[in-house]
Amino acid sequence: NVDHNTRTLDGLNTFHGMGMIAMITPGIDHKKPIPKLEYSAEDIAAVGHVKLHFYSGHPNLSHISYRPLPFQEIQDSNENLDVIHSASLLFKSPRPSWSGMMQAVSSGAHPGKSSTVLLPMLDMDPSNMSCIYSALKFVCSQARKLQVTPVLTFDQPLWFKAMTIAENEPQNSDIKQVVLRLGGLHIEMSFLGSIGHVMAGSGLQELIGVIYAENAVQHILSGKAISRAIRAHLIVDSVLNSMFISTSLLDESSPEGTSAESEVLNRVSEVYEDVLSGVMSIEEACQTGCVIKLKERIEQLKMTLRNKKTAELWLLYMEMVGILKKFLKAERLGEWKLHLEALREMLPFLAASGHNLYTKSIRLYLQKMYELEDSHPDIYHRFESGHHVVRRSNRHWA
Repeated sequence: NVDHNTRTLDGLNTFHGMGMIAMITPGIDHKKPIPKLEYSAEDIAAVGHVKLHFYSGHPNLSHISYRPLPFQEIQDSNENLDVIHSASLLFKSPRPSWSGMMQAVSSGAHPGKSSTVLLPMLDMDPSNMSCIYSALKFVCSQARKLQVTPVLTFDQPLWFKAMTIAENEPQNSDIKQVVLRLGGLHIEMSFLGSIGHVMAGSGLQELIGVIYAENAVQHILSGKAISRAIRAHLIVDSVLNSMFISTSLLDESSPEGTSAESEVLNRVSEVYEDVLSGVMSIEEACQTGCVIKLKERIEQLKMTLRNKKTAELWLLYMEMVGILKKFLKAERLGEWKLHLEALREMLPFLAASGHNLYTKSIRLYLQKMYELEDSHPDIYHRFESGHHVVRRSNRHWA
């Protein structure tokens, strides 16, 4: 959506349009100098023009049947790294945040930094069906010239309308070949709002209010202040996990009288330093005996608390933050199957918190993406190799 106040003093005559951006991965570096020439407004308008197509259909999705999603249990290979970071609160201060640690230790091959090309704008209300239809037609015409399959991303309201248009097109239509992606940013915001809804009245608001201002807390719990919301939930989750770790380790003592807590934490501390310094790989760190043992003790403690209602609520909160982490990993590392698994795990919480539009759209989106291997094998293999995300930096955790 492109919104621009043409009269900034009184805010009247606001321009509402649809902007289009082409992302290329790996990026293209244009080194050719562009000569400075004189152009009139008419010349620019003639080039930056998108042909408008009036949409006269009355589409609906009544012919689509929801089929059971295939069961694909995707194991997060870096899951134990979260345990190491949670434990570090007990022996390392100051320390990098969860995202900072992931950025520091993540390495490996990736598609590379993407480049951006701004395309013409459509001078129509973005929610207008004709505007969406014109955008689809324009993208298809560009894809035909380049002989590629068009992949187009919309936020939820526009995605649902674009999906409705595509599904009602005749089989020989170019639009039928478009792969429609559901924008990840607003999914994340909706899920953050679900967390705030589920945890209403639990004391989470007062807890976050210790480090954030009152008005900011409201936006955090609604998911609108997305960066602050992620930061706040990761802080609370980190503290809860460190409490679990401390409690689970204090249950035992070694024969020499030394606390088992210090023994295990010392070993985990060594792993933490080794993985941050690059001496130990992520895979080796996740498979270390002390880390696996620590994770088992945490799971045992959680099982003993399942019959306590207050504890059950906070365990549910930790589960939701775990899903959020999984989604962030999938986006930052470009892991396609982990992306689908995170969305699948979000569905019950979105439904429980009344986010019905996102529940319906994500469910349909998952069904379409699971069918991608058969319907668009070329795009499926691209997504598998990390091309489903746009990288703004040339690093593994991007």
